[in-house]
Amino acid sequence: MHVHAIKGEIEVKYWISQKLNMISYANSFNLTPMMQRELEEILIEQLPKIIDAWDNYFTNRI
Repeated sequence: MHVHAIKGEIEVKYWISQKLNMISYANSFNLTPMMQRELEEILIEQLPKIIDAWDNYFTNRI
């Protein structure tokens, strides 16, 4: 499971471990350390919703 985020010239990808309930940085383009911290805070806060949306999307496509 992973998420991509794009804002202007910034692009980033994070892997999500549903079993461990955590995120891990994959790669980015033009991501500043400050933006990375902000994004990681948002991802952690929204992690249950992200996991639920991922599961609903891919479960309903089968």
